[in-house]
Amino acid sequence: MTDTKREEIHDQISHIEHIQDIRNVLTAIVDTMFDYIEEDHDGYTSYYESDEWKKFHADRLRIREFGMVDGVHHTDLREKVKQLEILDKTDEAITLLLRLVDATETETDQDEGSGVTTWYYERLAIIYRKQRRYADEISILERYALQPKPGGTAPARLQTRLLKAKSLLG
Repeated sequence: MTDTKREEIHDQISHIEHIQDIRNVLTAIVDTMFDYIEEDHDGYTSYYESDEWKKFHADRLRIREFGMVDGVHHTDLREKVKQLEILDKTDEAITLLLRLVDATETETDQDEGSGVTTWYYERLAIIYRKQRRYADEISILERYALQPKPGGTAPARLQTRLLKAKSLLG
């Protein structure tokens, strides 16, 4: 995007007073984005048609297969877990969560540099704590501790939870 076009859009944004003005600014932004892509700035379009991109994409799809549970990728099953919990089908939720833990670990083993999906371990720990199953909570949190981690605050949060669970058990 040219500096002139960018300044023009910023100027339009600073004078927005009505919904129609917002629509006009958004339309201008979208039009500019499409112009940018169509002009193939910095090789954008060419890259996504390259052999390098095709290989990268094929590798991602291959790795994703390791994260499947009954033909569905593990990240697409969170809502099902939530629904099972809402319906008070806790045992089914636990069974599914354990399968999701297996899937995220298997996928992560294939994808160097990635980390497991923390949410499954944390949900299991929460359920186990509610049921006063402290040994199971400790077990799943220790299992998590052995896995490659994603960034963010979750690893520290789960470590704190592990220490608390050990104090409750013992």
